[in-house]
Amino acid sequence: KEKPIAVLHVGPHKTGTTSIQETSHEYIDTLVKDNYIAIDYDDSILNLRQKRHSPAKNIAFCSCPKYQGGRSKYCSISYYNETKELFSDPSAPVFRHMNLLLSHESFDKDCVDVAEVRSIFAQWDVRVIVGYRRFFEWAVSLYGEDHRVELLPGWEDRAELFKEGRGQDWPADRDTPYESLKRWLTLGRMEKHYFEGMYTTAVLKRYADVFGEESISVINMHDGMDVVENFVCHQVPNADETCDAFTRAKSHEGNAHVAASNAYDHITIEAFNAGFISGSDLTRPEARELIKQYQEETLGLTADDFIKDCLEEKELERLLELSIQAEKEIMPDFFALEKEGENDLREKFEAAKTTKLCAVDTEKLFEDEGWNGFLNSLEKKNGQGQEGNTKKAKGGDNDVYTGDNNVDGNIEVKTSKGNNKKENKNNKKGNAENNTNNADNDDKKASSSDDKEEIITAHDNEGEKHSTVTMAETIPTINKEEERKYWLSIEFVSSLVIIVLVIVSSRTRIHRRKKDDTSNEKEDLLPRQLQYF
Repeated sequence: KEKPIAVLHVGPHKTGTTSIQETSHEYIDTLVKDNYIAIDYDDSILNLRQKRHSPAKNIAFCSCPKYQGGRSKYCSISYYNETKELFSDPSAPVFRHMNLLLSHESFDKDCVDVAEVRSIFAQWDVRVIVGYRRFFEWAVSLYGEDHRVELLPGWEDRAELFKEGRGQDWPADRDTPYESLKRWLTLGRMEKHYFEGMYTTAVLKRYADVFGEESISVINMHDGMDVVENFVCHQVPNADETCDAFTRAKSHEGNAHVAASNAYDHITIEAFNAGFISGSDLTRPEARELIKQYQEETLGLTADDFIKDCLEEKELERLLELSIQAEKEIMPDFFALEKEGENDLREKFEAAKTTKLCAVDTEKLFEDEGWNGFLNSLEKKNGQGQEGNTKKAKGGDNDVYTGDNNVDGNIEVKTSKGNNKKENKNNKKGNAENNTNNADNDDKKASSSDDKEEIITAHDNEGEKHSTVTMAETIPTINKEEERKYWLSIEFVSSLVIIVLVIVSSRTRIHRRKKDDTSNEKEDLLPRQLQYF
């Protein structure tokens, strides 16, 4: 008897998994017409289904020995055992003689016991689907996911993750530099942890060794086809209704994704480490927002316009080597194509060397006159700046900020506009990379923080006074030397006024005393004169 099909989409992270999962959820009823149950979204299958324990996610974590025994909130052993028992009999009435569809990027973990996963679906005809994204692009996207601190549209279900502490608290000390892409993407991490761990090359090998190469198919994110369309129309067998419905909807809805930048958080933390920000008057999110406003609203620039600190040549060479090696192994025919293959890979990599494979050069940024003045104004109190935080700034035509205290004790930041305002640089790019758009916001519902076994405790900021920002009109700025001379002149004039008042007061008292003495003398003389009469 022919076995029912179980489509198992195993990621890896940052290869369009979220887009595929959202589509499976959205088209759950259409999939039923194609004889598929999207089991992660069908509550009728497993009554114990919980938010943190969808069947696919729970299998991925519980099949890792290190996450068993209560060592991960994402592994429920009781739920795992119930799942295994249920899947052991595809003829069970609950399945209604239908096929299964499961998708989760956590199947890419190198700790997953693939043989254990195979045993769960022993009675099914398993089709394993793996995503492919060029290694250098994948690494950058993974870094962005691991260091993302801002909610994006559609991330409402992840608000608690950020509320609990992700990107909310200041570091415990100022000695640890921010983990920029340059510090993060080391040779060791590049080769061992990722390329040989959770990247497509390693994931493919692990699943092919157990399920057989004939059961594996790959979604190429660089072949010009939309990644979700590729999945539902070419990877899931006989899903014609879903393919037609998705293709029609895609034609008028579009498929745009918004990528987030960690540049502002990078600057925020380095400004804190350098002493520009004390951390007592501004929270990390508040400081990050002020920095973002200065770059985008005042200077009219974007997060891509900062001075760059890029990977060293040694890391770049190895990254390119691994990217070429992966495409040769995974997509040999595609790699050999004149336009889409190796030449395109090298061109994209060359462009990324000075853009995506870089971080903000905060040292040079802090030397800029405009940024130095702005950062020093963030926490001015009672008109006094933080003298110890001022760094020597190199000349430039950037706007300079000055902080004034308002009646509530908050800081009103005003900006100089006009001829110093830089022109807005439009760095928006075209749609040359159609397939990678789906992965820029990848794993929105199952971020890399799912792999962590502890939740960061939120910092209690209640009762603290937070600075606010008001973008006002132009006012002239006064440097510290001018301000010192100004106050000295005020003190000098005040002293003169006091001296004059003292002199006038003294002369008045002397005059009154003489007048009184004259009167007394006249009173004393009158009686003596009267004696002669």
